[in-house]
Amino acid sequence: MKKYFKLILFFLLSISFLSCSVSKKLEHARNKGEKLRKLNLGWCKLTEIPQEVFEFSNLEVLRLYKNRLETIPPEIEKLKNLKKLTVSSNRLKSIPPEIGNLWQLEELILKYNKIKEIPPEIGMLEKLILMDLESNYIASIPIEIGYLNNLTYLYLSRNNITELPHQIGMLENLEYLRFGQNDLSGLLPDELGELSSLVELDLTKSGIMVRLPETLENLRNLEYLYIDKTTILPYSMHRITPRCKIIVSNTLRLIY
Repeated sequence: MKKYFKLILFFLLSISFLSCSVSKKLEHARNKGEKLRKLNLGWCKLTEIPQEVFEFSNLEVLRLYKNRLETIPPEIEKLKNLKKLTVSSNRLKSIPPEIGNLWQLEELILKYNKIKEIPPEIGMLEKLILMDLESNYIASIPIEIGYLNNLTYLYLSRNNITELPHQIGMLENLEYLRFGQNDLSGLLPDELGELSSLVELDLTKSGIMVRLPETLENLRNLEYLYIDKTTILPYSMHRITPRCKIIVSNTLRLIY
């Protein structure tokens, strides 16, 4: 009985610890003035972003995860110094085109939402290193993604994407591409073989009878390739770098 009581007490204390007082956090932010660099409004039950947030012009890190937000307003473009933006686990249905004006942005995390498309303005984020849009309803990738020269991590698993744009090959610094659980079909673009920095490629459950291009042998830095039993491997597979581990989903079987 005592153990049960302790568990309940621990749970209540945890909820209390995680609770968020928006007014107190904003007051603390105001007191910091121009020195404010980070603002965490996660777990605050927000249905909209307080307008005051957009007045913190020196803000570099903004976290808004685990709320009830349905939109990111155009005013987000006021945060010109923002480097990291996290709005995961909300109810977002779109990404505002004004996101493209955050020229200092290095990390964009919008996973676990209801986003249906990526605006072409995303290509203006030339300093972006990480983009995580997993677990949304995205159907296509804009060709402007090819302009993200510094992108190193691209996570797009668990969406409704039907094809990869040829411009994907322009991401010369991309190291991690996670694309599992989508709706791909047929031959993937030859430009995949131009991702010279790629270390990990995850295509598990990305579509029935997905066919990898012959150019895959050019990925000399590839270490992990995750595929399905139905994935069609290229004839050049035997020439792929020997340190690459090819792992088949479900079976967890290493075939190379």
